[in-house]
Amino acid sequence: VFVSAFDNCGSVSVNYTDEFFEDVCAGGLIRTYTASDACGNSSQAIQIIDLEDTEVPQFNAATLPPASVTLSCSEIPSSDSYAIEFTDDCSNVTISLSEEITLGSCANSYTMLRTWTINDGCGNSNEYSSLITLEDNDAPVLFGVPLDMTIDCLDPIPPAPVFALDNCSALPEITLTATTEAIGCATYFTRRWTAIDECGNLSQEIQVITITDLHPPVLSVYPADITLNCLDGAPSAPTITASDNCDSDVSVVFTEEIGAGSPDCPTITRTWCATDCTGNEECHVQTITFGTTAGIAPNNASLHAWQSSSTDVIIRTRSNTDTRWNIDVYDIIGRRIETVYTGDMKAGEERQYILDITFLKDAVYYIRFSNGEERLTKSLSIIR
Repeated sequence: VFVSAFDNCGSVSVNYTDEFFEDVCAGGLIRTYTASDACGNSSQAIQIIDLEDTEVPQFNAATLPPASVTLSCSEIPSSDSYAIEFTDDCSNVTISLSEEITLGSCANSYTMLRTWTINDGCGNSNEYSSLITLEDNDAPVLFGVPLDMTIDCLDPIPPAPVFALDNCSALPEITLTATTEAIGCATYFTRRWTAIDECGNLSQEIQVITITDLHPPVLSVYPADITLNCLDGAPSAPTITASDNCDSDVSVVFTEEIGAGSPDCPTITRTWCATDCTGNEECHVQTITFGTTAGIAPNNASLHAWQSSSTDVIIRTRSNTDTRWNIDVYDIIGRRIETVYTGDMKAGEERQYILDITFLKDAVYYIRFSNGEERLTKSLSIIR
């Protein structure tokens, strides 16, 4: 302020001095004006100026979060993730934060109002609010759902340790439903896992297990190939049945073909085939060949044996000397397990025996026809 002074004799000079007195919120200064003339005469005037803090603190806008934002529940920023800056022209500033939550339609969908308040030392304050809208729109994710597979009808359904994770719910609910549908020769077992969170978001995964027959049927008997004297004639074809692990009704188709050989002694090929519902096939072929009577010397002993059914083996012998003969059955390691016949036979005499094999296991055996000097051995595989 420019102060003027007047003097009766000459010119006057005016000066002032300031003396500050300080208070946190209401300080001031004493301003003293002095007017002096050339002769050393002076006079003074005093002005008191009060200083007050009426300005609110100010936020640094560049450091503030958005005023309004929509986020997923998994994206909520922590309150201390913002380095909010502020300034004040007179005093130190303190900052405080409050949060107000308004529930929404479900547990993980709501609004959060965050308000930052800054106060200076003189009671001036300023505040800034950020409204965060939280939404749960993401479904849980299922883990451990196995791929589709095919198993045999006798195989158990494999377990599946399925679990779910969600960005908002700690333990999303999982339900499992299963359906079974038979189409043709296969059964389709469908497992459906459903995971749902607290806001109704759900996801589903499906596994289809095809249950079918992966194995062919098994024949009740597998007759071995045999070679016979042309005059003996072929034995009757055994009646063979079949069993299957999945199909309870499997039929066996039998065919017989007369092939090469002499007109009176042709080769006979017998075939048994069983097919289950899914097309798995099991076939067995038996070949019966004959030798002509001209090829067998009268003084040669002979031994023939073949499995005619699941319970019987037919043994045919011919002696070449008048002596005592034995017919014995041995296992594969040479132990005698059965004597079929022991007694006298005349030269050229032929005999036929039926051996009950119900007490024998499926294996390879040896049948021996001997008289102490001659010994004929025939291997035989017993298969049921």
